[in-house]
Amino acid sequence: IRFKNGQRDGVVEMLRKATDKSPNPEIRYHIAEVLASQGDRAGARRELDRILAPGAVPFPSRASAVSLRARM
Repeated sequence: IRFKNGQRDGVVEMLRKATDKSPNPEIRYHIAEVLASQGDRAGARRELDRILAPGAVPFPSRASAVSLRARM
């Protein structure tokens, strides 16, 4: 929500703390979104590759993650 409202400072760190508590691929997708918006394409690709790897756990934004990865 903070990211969508333009408050980008500290969002990646906040999301990373959340993934430390729960390895949720949906959260990792949001990290990739933020990284991509900040110009960190390599970081975004790493996150996306991790959650889109064969055998990865399905998550609601998977189609959006695939689309974002295709643009990387």
